[in-house]
Amino acid sequence: MSSFRFKKFEIIQEHSAMKVNTDGVLLGAWVSISGDERAMLDVGTGTGVIAIMAAQRHVCANQSKPERTGPAHILAIDIDKDSLADAAENISRCGFCGENLRMGTELIPFQQMSAEIHGKYDLIISNPPYFINSLKAADEQRSNARHTDTLGQGEFIQASVKLLKPGGRAALILPAAEGEQLLSKISFLEERCPEGEASLHLCRLCKVHTTIKKPAKRWLMEFILSDKAPEVGYTQLVIMRNGEFSPEYKSLTADFYLNF
Repeated sequence: MSSFRFKKFEIIQEHSAMKVNTDGVLLGAWVSISGDERAMLDVGTGTGVIAIMAAQRHVCANQSKPERTGPAHILAIDIDKDSLADAAENISRCGFCGENLRMGTELIPFQQMSAEIHGKYDLIISNPPYFINSLKAADEQRSNARHTDTLGQGEFIQASVKLLKPGGRAALILPAAEGEQLLSKISFLEERCPEGEASLHLCRLCKVHTTIKKPAKRWLMEFILSDKAPEVGYTQLVIMRNGEFSPEYKSLTADFYLNF
Protein backbone atom coordinates (compact mmCIF):
# COMPACT_ATOMS: atom_id res chain seq x y z
CA MET A 1 0.00 0.00 0.00
CA SER A 2 1.40 3.39 -1.03
CA SER A 3 1.50 5.90 1.80
CA PHE A 4 3.35 8.99 3.07
CA ARG A 5 3.91 9.49 6.78
CA PHE A 6 3.94 12.87 8.48
CA LYS A 7 4.63 13.57 12.16
CA LYS A 8 1.01 13.40 13.28
CA PHE A 9 -0.81 11.58 10.46
CA GLU A 10 -0.30 9.23 7.53
CA ILE A 11 -1.56 9.74 3.98
CA ILE A 12 -2.77 6.71 2.04
CA GLN A 13 -2.31 7.42 -1.67
CA GLU A 14 -3.34 4.14 -3.23
CA HIS A 15 -5.83 5.52 -5.76
CA SER A 16 -5.37 9.29 -5.94
CA ALA A 17 -4.44 10.85 -9.27
CA MET A 18 -1.96 13.14 -7.50
CA LYS A 19 0.31 11.88 -4.74
CA VAL A 20 1.69 13.95 -1.85
CA ASN A 21 3.99 16.60 -3.31
CA THR A 22 6.03 19.62 -2.25
CA ASP A 23 3.48 22.11 -3.61
CA GLY A 24 0.67 20.78 -1.46
CA VAL A 25 2.79 20.64 1.68
CA LEU A 26 4.07 24.18 1.08
CA LEU A 27 0.54 25.52 0.72
CA GLY A 28 -0.79 23.64 3.73
CA ALA A 29 2.04 24.96 5.89
CA TRP A 30 2.01 28.54 4.52
CA VAL A 31 -1.67 29.50 4.34
CA SER A 32 -2.87 31.78 7.15
CA ILE A 33 -4.87 29.80 9.73
CA SER A 34 -5.75 31.68 12.90
CA GLY A 35 -8.12 29.16 14.44
CA ASP A 36 -11.03 31.59 14.08
CA GLU A 37 -12.15 30.03 10.78
CA ARG A 38 -15.51 28.29 11.10
CA ALA A 39 -15.83 26.94 7.55
CA MET A 40 -12.95 25.90 5.29
CA LEU A 41 -12.91 24.37 1.81
CA ASP A 42 -10.12 22.38 0.13
CA VAL A 43 -10.61 22.43 -3.66
CA GLY A 44 -9.14 19.53 -5.62
CA THR A 45 -8.21 17.74 -2.42
CA GLY A 46 -6.56 14.68 -3.98
CA THR A 47 -5.33 12.61 -1.03
CA GLY A 48 -6.78 15.15 1.42
CA VAL A 49 -3.33 16.19 2.66
CA ILE A 50 -3.97 19.96 2.60
CA ALA A 51 -7.32 19.59 4.37
CA ILE A 52 -5.68 17.46 7.06
CA MET A 53 -2.78 19.90 7.46
CA ALA A 54 -5.35 22.68 7.86
CA ALA A 55 -7.14 20.57 10.48
CA GLN A 56 -3.91 20.01 12.44
CA ARG A 57 -3.08 23.72 12.40
CA HIS A 58 -6.66 24.74 13.28
CA VAL A 59 -6.75 22.39 16.27
CA CYS A 60 -3.33 23.63 17.42
CA ALA A 61 -4.35 27.29 17.05
CA ASN A 62 -7.43 26.71 19.22
CA GLN A 63 -5.73 24.91 22.10
CA SER A 64 -5.30 28.12 24.09
CA LYS A 65 -8.56 29.79 23.00
CA PRO A 66 -11.94 29.76 24.76
CA GLU A 67 -14.24 26.99 23.59
CA ARG A 68 -16.57 28.10 20.82
CA THR A 69 -20.21 27.30 20.23
CA GLY A 70 -20.45 24.57 17.61
CA PRO A 71 -17.67 22.91 15.64
CA ALA A 72 -15.65 24.29 12.75
CA HIS A 73 -16.01 22.46 9.43
CA ILE A 74 -13.58 21.51 6.68
CA LEU A 75 -14.99 20.21 3.39
CA ALA A 76 -12.63 18.52 0.92
CA ILE A 77 -13.89 18.31 -2.67
CA ASP A 78 -12.62 16.67 -5.85
CA ILE A 79 -13.94 15.57 -9.25
CA ASP A 80 -12.08 12.24 -9.15
CA LYS A 81 -13.88 9.54 -7.16
CA ASP A 82 -10.74 7.44 -6.64
CA SER A 83 -8.86 10.41 -5.19
CA LEU A 84 -11.82 11.21 -2.98
CA ALA A 85 -11.85 7.63 -1.69
CA ASP A 86 -8.26 8.10 -0.49
CA ALA A 87 -9.13 11.49 1.00
CA ALA A 88 -12.11 10.09 2.89
CA GLU A 89 -9.97 7.25 4.27
CA ASN A 90 -7.21 9.64 5.33
CA ILE A 91 -9.63 12.06 6.97
CA SER A 92 -11.30 9.26 8.92
CA ARG A 93 -7.89 8.16 10.26
CA CYS A 94 -6.25 11.53 10.90
CA GLY A 95 -7.37 11.97 14.51
CA PHE A 96 -8.12 15.71 14.36
CA CYS A 97 -11.90 15.48 14.16
CA GLY A 98 -14.05 15.78 17.25
CA GLU A 99 -16.50 18.06 19.00
CA ASN A 100 -14.67 21.18 17.83
CA LEU A 101 -13.85 20.19 14.26
CA ARG A 102 -15.77 18.21 11.66
CA MET A 103 -14.43 17.13 8.27
CA GLY A 104 -16.14 15.73 5.20
CA THR A 105 -15.69 15.03 1.49
CA GLU A 106 -17.84 15.61 -1.58
CA LEU A 107 -17.56 14.65 -5.24
CA ILE A 108 -18.36 17.94 -6.96
CA PRO A 109 -16.68 20.49 -9.26
CA PHE A 110 -15.83 23.73 -7.44
CA GLN A 111 -17.67 25.87 -9.98
CA GLN A 112 -20.90 23.91 -9.41
CA MET A 113 -21.02 24.56 -5.68
CA SER A 114 -23.81 26.79 -4.39
CA ALA A 115 -23.72 29.15 -1.42
CA GLU A 116 -27.38 28.32 -0.79
CA ILE A 117 -26.59 24.61 -0.43
CA HIS A 118 -23.02 24.59 0.85
CA GLY A 119 -22.94 27.87 2.75
CA LYS A 120 -20.06 30.35 2.63
CA TYR A 121 -16.47 29.89 3.71
CA ASP A 122 -13.89 31.75 5.75
CA LEU A 123 -11.07 30.05 3.86
CA ILE A 124 -10.73 28.34 0.49
CA ILE A 125 -7.47 26.48 -0.20
CA SER A 126 -6.39 24.91 -3.48
CA ASN A 127 -3.37 23.31 -5.06
CA PRO A 128 -5.09 23.56 -8.44
CA PRO A 129 -4.47 21.92 -11.81
CA TYR A 130 -1.97 23.74 -13.96
CA PHE A 131 0.37 23.40 -16.97
CA ILE A 132 -2.07 25.36 -19.13
CA ASN A 133 -0.10 25.03 -22.36
CA SER A 134 1.55 21.65 -21.84
CA LEU A 135 0.59 18.41 -23.56
CA LYS A 136 -2.05 16.25 -21.95
CA ALA A 137 -0.73 13.33 -19.93
CA ALA A 138 -1.47 9.90 -21.37
CA ASP A 139 -3.41 8.85 -18.28
CA GLU A 140 -6.77 10.63 -18.22
CA GLN A 141 -7.09 10.62 -14.42
CA ARG A 142 -3.66 12.21 -13.92
CA SER A 143 -4.29 14.54 -16.87
CA ASN A 144 -7.44 15.96 -15.27
CA ALA A 145 -5.55 16.46 -12.01
CA ARG A 146 -2.74 18.40 -13.70
CA HIS A 147 -4.51 20.59 -16.30
CA THR A 148 -6.83 23.58 -16.11
CA ASP A 149 -9.39 22.26 -18.60
CA THR A 150 -11.61 21.18 -15.69
CA LEU A 151 -11.18 24.38 -13.63
CA GLY A 152 -9.91 27.54 -15.30
CA GLN A 153 -8.57 30.56 -13.45
CA GLY A 154 -11.64 32.64 -14.30
CA GLU A 155 -13.90 29.94 -12.90
CA PHE A 156 -11.79 29.72 -9.75
CA ILE A 157 -12.12 33.48 -9.22
CA GLN A 158 -15.89 33.49 -9.83
CA ALA A 159 -16.52 30.52 -7.55
CA SER A 160 -14.32 31.99 -4.81
CA VAL A 161 -16.18 35.32 -4.87
CA LYS A 162 -19.48 33.43 -4.75
CA LEU A 163 -18.52 31.13 -1.87
CA LEU A 164 -16.38 33.33 0.40
CA LYS A 165 -17.75 35.23 3.36
CA PRO A 166 -16.94 38.96 3.51
CA GLY A 167 -13.32 39.10 4.65
CA GLY A 168 -12.85 35.46 3.66
CA ARG A 169 -9.62 34.35 2.04
CA ALA A 170 -8.59 32.14 -0.87
CA ALA A 171 -5.08 30.68 -0.96
CA LEU A 172 -3.37 28.70 -3.69
CA ILE A 173 -0.01 27.75 -5.18
CA LEU A 174 0.80 28.05 -8.88
CA PRO A 175 3.81 27.93 -11.17
CA ALA A 176 5.22 31.46 -11.55
CA ALA A 177 3.87 31.99 -15.09
CA GLU A 178 0.35 30.93 -14.10
CA GLY A 179 0.62 33.05 -10.95
CA GLU A 180 1.34 36.12 -13.06
CA GLN A 181 -1.67 35.33 -15.24
CA LEU A 182 -3.93 34.99 -12.21
CA LEU A 183 -2.73 38.29 -10.73
CA SER A 184 -3.41 39.99 -14.06
CA LYS A 185 -6.97 38.68 -14.04
CA ILE A 186 -7.48 39.76 -10.42
CA SER A 187 -6.10 43.25 -11.15
CA PHE A 188 -8.35 43.57 -14.20
CA LEU A 189 -11.42 42.76 -12.08
CA GLU A 190 -10.29 45.06 -9.24
CA GLU A 191 -10.07 48.03 -11.59
CA ARG A 192 -13.59 47.43 -12.88
CA CYS A 193 -15.27 46.57 -9.59
CA PRO A 194 -17.93 49.16 -8.61
CA GLU A 195 -17.03 51.24 -5.56
CA GLY A 196 -18.21 49.63 -2.33
CA GLU A 197 -18.53 46.18 -3.90
CA ALA A 198 -16.31 43.36 -2.64
CA SER A 199 -13.79 41.70 -4.92
CA LEU A 200 -10.69 39.56 -4.48
CA HIS A 201 -7.52 41.45 -3.53
CA LEU A 202 -4.03 40.05 -3.12
CA CYS A 203 -2.96 40.18 0.54
CA ARG A 204 0.05 37.81 0.67
CA LEU A 205 2.54 36.64 -1.95
CA CYS A 206 5.51 34.35 -1.40
CA LYS A 207 7.81 33.55 -4.32
CA VAL A 208 9.34 30.10 -3.91
CA HIS A 209 12.85 29.44 -5.25
CA THR A 210 14.40 25.98 -5.44
CA THR A 211 17.82 27.62 -4.88
CA ILE A 212 18.84 31.24 -4.41
CA LYS A 213 20.36 31.38 -7.90
CA LYS A 214 17.25 30.14 -9.69
CA PRO A 215 14.19 32.24 -10.52
CA ALA A 216 11.02 31.64 -8.53
CA LYS A 217 9.41 28.36 -9.55
CA ARG A 218 6.17 28.66 -7.59
CA TRP A 219 4.03 31.47 -6.21
CA LEU A 220 2.10 31.07 -2.97
CA MET A 221 -0.79 33.53 -3.09
CA GLU A 222 -3.49 34.55 -0.65
CA PHE A 223 -6.44 36.76 -1.58
CA ILE A 224 -9.09 38.43 0.57
CA LEU A 225 -12.69 39.22 -0.41
CA SER A 226 -13.09 42.88 0.52
CA ASP A 227 -14.31 46.22 -0.79
CA LYS A 228 -10.88 47.70 0.00
CA ALA A 229 -7.42 46.62 -1.13
CA PRO A 230 -5.21 45.68 1.85
CA GLU A 231 -1.49 46.16 2.30
CA VAL A 232 0.23 43.20 0.66
CA GLY A 233 2.81 41.10 2.48
CA TYR A 234 5.59 40.09 0.08
CA THR A 235 8.12 37.38 1.01
CA GLN A 236 10.32 34.79 -0.65
CA LEU A 237 11.23 31.24 0.30
CA VAL A 238 14.40 29.43 -0.79
CA ILE A 239 14.07 25.65 -0.39
CA MET A 240 17.72 24.60 -0.78
CA ARG A 241 20.85 26.41 0.45
CA ASN A 242 24.36 24.97 0.08
CA GLY A 243 22.97 21.60 -0.95
CA GLU A 244 20.73 21.27 2.13
CA PHE A 245 17.18 22.19 3.02
CA SER A 246 17.19 25.82 4.12
CA PRO A 247 16.44 26.84 7.72
CA GLU A 248 13.37 28.79 6.55
CA TYR A 249 11.97 25.79 4.66
CA LYS A 250 12.57 23.52 7.65
CA SER A 251 10.91 26.04 9.96
CA LEU A 252 7.85 26.34 7.71
CA THR A 253 7.30 22.59 7.44
CA ALA A 254 8.68 21.47 10.83
CA ASP A 255 5.25 20.56 12.22
CA PHE A 256 4.75 18.05 9.42
CA TYR A 257 7.86 16.44 7.92
CA LEU A 258 9.38 13.63 9.99
CA ASN A 259 13.00 14.56 9.25
CA PHE A 260 12.58 18.21 10.34
